[in-house]
Amino acid sequence: LWVRDTDHDPSRRSELKATHADLQRELDGLEIIGEPAHPCLEAWVLALAKVHPAPETLSVPALKRLAEEHALKSGAEMVALIERSPLDGDRAESLQSFIDQL
Repeated sequence: LWVRDTDHDPSRRSELKATHADLQRELDGLEIIGEPAHPCLEAWVLALAKVHPAPETLSVPALKRLAEEHALKSGAEMVALIERSPLDGDRAESLQSFIDQL
């Protein structure tokens, strides 16, 4: 299981997807679930919190500010939100791709 921020780097997403596919071929029989979080994991958390209609369209600094404003700046705060929220990727395409793999 893996997640990695893209940080708006267009090549990072394709590189991570290619590495994921390579690992799945090499490790036949082991299920690997992972997705590049676009542009960062905070977008997924804010999508689950439903505080913005399209968090993937925001810059990384804007996402981090918005997360802080909604008491979602620490890992513990993010985990608590994830634990109490249904997995819903309607507001974040990359999150929906991750959920689909699950």
